[in-house]
Amino acid sequence: MKSKKLFFYTLILSLPLYSFGQYEQAFKNGICGCLEVKGSSAKTIKKDYQNCFREVLPTYVGQVDASVTAEDASHLKVLRLKKRQELLKDFESQLIYNCDFYFKTIEKGRTAQLAVMRAHADEGKLKKINEIAALSPNAGTFLQRGVLHFSLENIKEAEEDFKQALEDNLRNPQANIMLAWLYEEQGNFTAAKQQLDKAFYHESQTDIALLWAIVNKKIGGSSGAKPQIENLNKNTPTLSKGKPVLDKKEKPVNRRDKPSHIAKEEKLSNRKGSRGSRDVLKKKDESTQSTTQKKPAKKEVSELFKRRGYRGGNN
Repeated sequence: MKSKKLFFYTLILSLPLYSFGQYEQAFKNGICGCLEVKGSSAKTIKKDYQNCFREVLPTYVGQVDASVTAEDASHLKVLRLKKRQELLKDFESQLIYNCDFYFKTIEKGRTAQLAVMRAHADEGKLKKINEIAALSPNAGTFLQRGVLHFSLENIKEAEEDFKQALEDNLRNPQANIMLAWLYEEQGNFTAAKQQLDKAFYHESQTDIALLWAIVNKKIGGSSGAKPQIENLNKNTPTLSKGKPVLDKKEKPVNRRDKPSHIAKEEKLSNRKGSRGSRDVLKKKDESTQSTTQKKPAKKEVSELFKRRGYRGGNN
């Protein structure tokens, strides 16, 4: 094992220095070799990938930094750090095309996962989830029943349940991933890729990008391809990062229709507003009381003088 590691690091150090436009392929080859040396399994492949990225990075750090330019030194430092994070994220899915060991290890893990799902699925569980779905039909119960149907190889029923789970939220990641997996198992890789496109709405979803790369590889796609962020509702605008936002004209009537974090913020602001209004009223009452105390009535003045023994005239 030590000889393998020594050979790997010797190979990395002996690689030529590439220009910043060519180093990425050599960088990925170095990570692939590191994974092979570690003998990564399906359970450790993700953690091993991150460790190998850190181990190989020093060899190409000069090219990584040279690929980023900025006039301001502090801004340049931020951009270089961001470039490292982007490479760590992008290589995780791009290695599918360049590293057979990486691709086969992940596929073995998925095959083992499906075998476990099928081993634990039975008609008794399906009967129970049917009762729950009849009593409370929602996206969660449809998704659970769809997974059971998929595990029992009831393809038609599983597809219907996954589609029902997507009726409320077309970007439901679990439902889209399961439906894409169903299509993939049927050999319909194009439909699987399109389904994963619907689940992908932000670049940070590396798990979906990885599955998309696997399907894309199976249909002969290139390593430069990436999942596309789709606008599933043409009337709904999207942010630059692909997150759907509400149209200004479409204001939710009920608090339950709003996202939880928005409803919570509005609730807190309403509480603060009510407290503020009460404070204002309290201050008004205090001010009116103070003015009335400053200007007592004539009768009150005379009574006050009598109590103090003042009867008028000279004492």
